[in-house]
Amino acid sequence: MTDSELSDVLLIEDTPSMARVYLEYLKRGPFRARHCMTGQEALDDIARNPTDAVLLDLRLPDMDGLDVLKHIRSRAFQVAVVVITADGSLNRAIEAMREGALDFLVKPFNADRLLITLGNVLERRRLNSMIESLSSHAGGENGDAAKIEPLHVTERSAIEQAIRACDGNVVRAAALLEISASTIYRKLAHWHEVAPNGEATLEMHA
Repeated sequence: MTDSELSDVLLIEDTPSMARVYLEYLKRGPFRARHCMTGQEALDDIARNPTDAVLLDLRLPDMDGLDVLKHIRSRAFQVAVVVITADGSLNRAIEAMREGALDFLVKPFNADRLLITLGNVLERRRLNSMIESLSSHAGGENGDAAKIEPLHVTERSAIEQAIRACDGNVVRAAALLEISASTIYRKLAHWHEVAPNGEATLEMHA
């Protein structure tokens, strides 16, 4: 694999021993990784260097990881963010997804989980960019709004329809869609579990 085929990943982790482990994990995938230990150092790095994805520990010595995420969003950096948390309650991870993170990892996790999660968010980012480009091109040619919906809209619709078709059973809906139940729960958390136009929360059970 050539350097041009590698995705640039920035790891933001203040514990050297953990950073070494994660960097070793990343060497097993199609990634070119670099490391920052503080939030400010990372923000300066992102502003200077091309970055496809960020692995962001939510506990940093100089600033809260959520503040780093907010800065990334406010500056419109085109990066896919995965947050890392040791909080078993998942509240912080869910809050991070509401601030724009695409997924999260709960410590401890292995190399396979890290590589799969990163690969998924980068693929979603790539597909969304492609669909936005196609939509823009179609709209420019005929002057009408493009008929292609963004991937996240189609994805949400499919998940909600599957849950309703399975009478709220998330496990059955996940099997129907050929994804894991945990993926559905993460996505619902990201969407605040509220349908568009203020409709009621979906009724679900395991």
